[in-house]
Amino acid sequence: MQSGHWVGTIVLNSAKLIERPSKKDGFCFKIYHPLDQTIWAQKGPKGETYGAITQPLMYSSAIFRAPSEAAGNISQLIISACVFIYTQNAPGNL
Repeated sequence: MQSGHWVGTIVLNSAKLIERPSKKDGFCFKIYHPLDQTIWAQKGPKGETYGAITQPLMYSSAIFRAPSEAAGNISQLIISACVFIYTQNAPGNL
């Protein structure tokens, strides 16, 4: 897969994030929907309907691995901040 190809867009407004134990080096975390619904948007940022990966992705979760615990903690913090900011600025909260 080449750099710059869209793989998929995760809808974070209903997703949860947890650290996931891993036997491999690095840091692992999981984004999932608590009610087992899809976490994926139907279209990409440019209207794409299929991502660069052709095999099916997990429906209600995605697992991410960072090369180090520091990088994983930063990634997890940024995603958590995005979810928090969205929920504070959602149309029902304005």
